[in-house]
Amino acid sequence: MTTPTIAQYLKYANLQMAAEAFLVDSQDKPLTGQQYIDALVRGNNHASYFTETEAIKFERDWEVVDQCKNTPTGFSGTLFRNKTTNEYVLSFRSTEAYDDAIRDSASTNTLEIHSTGWAWGQISDMEAWYASIKSQIDGPLNVTGYSLGGHLATTFNLLHQNEINQVFTFNGAGVGEVKTGHALAETIAYFDSLRRTDAQGAANRLVALDLTQLESQAY
Repeated sequence: MTTPTIAQYLKYANLQMAAEAFLVDSQDKPLTGQQYIDALVRGNNHASYFTETEAIKFERDWEVVDQCKNTPTGFSGTLFRNKTTNEYVLSFRSTEAYDDAIRDSASTNTLEIHSTGWAWGQISDMEAWYASIKSQIDGPLNVTGYSLGGHLATTFNLLHQNEINQVFTFNGAGVGEVKTGHALAETIAYFDSLRRTDAQGAANRLVALDLTQLESQAY
């Protein structure tokens, strides 16, 4: 793989910043036209947003194919398509430290990534979402992630490296490791089996699970 250029880093950083915004309507349909531009200018209502000029150019080049706004675990991702080249980009949203602190910071970052090395709940939701949109991807696929999203992008690469070209992470959280004898996909499947039969809330669930059974550790 060739070393990315500065222009490529800027391109994928802009895609990541776009994914921090909310780009679907109340019916979960992708925004278009001026509504799309306005959403990019609003950004995440904090520090990540486009200028009007940047937003107009981005809207001209990229369409939103699908966005998963926020699952019960706090997972969010966006699938973009370049209108000219048919390139697809999966971008995973970062930690919403202010607006979704319980699910992203307390549950995912502290109870899961810090304690076990993996954001089990959000990874599970990421896999389910990808399975639901995979059939819409008919061109080359790249992936981006920032912070928590970087953790998800790295995990996605481990699970689907034969399906993607490149992964761009920005200040990404690291990942753990799965001990000898257990594949990551197998471990996630085991988590899913526990999740389906456990009625506890997302934060309490990870405390209650015997994570030693997952045979994983953070580093």
